[in-house]
Amino acid sequence: MSSQKESTNISDNGNRSAASRLFNNKKIYRLTAAGIFAAIVVVLQCTLGLIVIPGTTVNLNFVLIPIVIAGIIYGPFVGSVAGLAFGVTVFIQCLTGTQAFGALLLGINWFYCFVLCVIRGLLIGLVPAYIWKWCSGIRNNYVRALVPSIAAPVLNTGLFLLGYAVFFNAHMHSLMDETGAGMFYLLFIMLAGFNFIFELATSVVLIPPTAAALLKSLEKRQLEKRQNK
Repeated sequence: MSSQKESTNISDNGNRSAASRLFNNKKIYRLTAAGIFAAIVVVLQCTLGLIVIPGTTVNLNFVLIPIVIAGIIYGPFVGSVAGLAFGVTVFIQCLTGTQAFGALLLGINWFYCFVLCVIRGLLIGLVPAYIWKWCSGIRNNYVRALVPSIAAPVLNTGLFLLGYAVFFNAHMHSLMDETGAGMFYLLFIMLAGFNFIFELATSVVLIPPTAAALLKSLEKRQLEKRQNK
């Protein structure tokens, strides 16, 4: 009886040890993915994100693409880290004056500017990742990825406009007086219009096929691992 108990205990300890190693490996894997996607976001924001298309006010902002893909492939944690990296980078650019309009808002109220940059970035990473999970009933990964691809630019622009209108209401009204523009025209055309269209178009065109291809590749690798065991 004692030998049976000992063998059972050894078996249980072995199972717990294997489960612990698997958990640690997944944790390391996720942290590594979070670091890689955060680095991609920072590089994109500090390079292409600062380029303005000649003759327009449109920035070459592709940063939403890795943020959404991170959330789709690796879940809300990695997506939120990528989004947070975006928000922190934008806030630093406001501090350094690289983001002219952001630097202006920073001069009015640094805390509200911080919220507008960092918390918005965090939500941009978090919400589309959860939307992807909530759309689990959609079997086609391309169609399923289309939903967070649309949600991300809507959320990015919507949170910015809402935050600006609430936190910097006095500045918004002074800008309306200077330009003679109504609130709708100022917010949705002058501040957001073309950038939103660019972000929406690039997200819808690039995210679904990229995410679907990556998911297919990961599923293939997992299947090969199971077959080799």
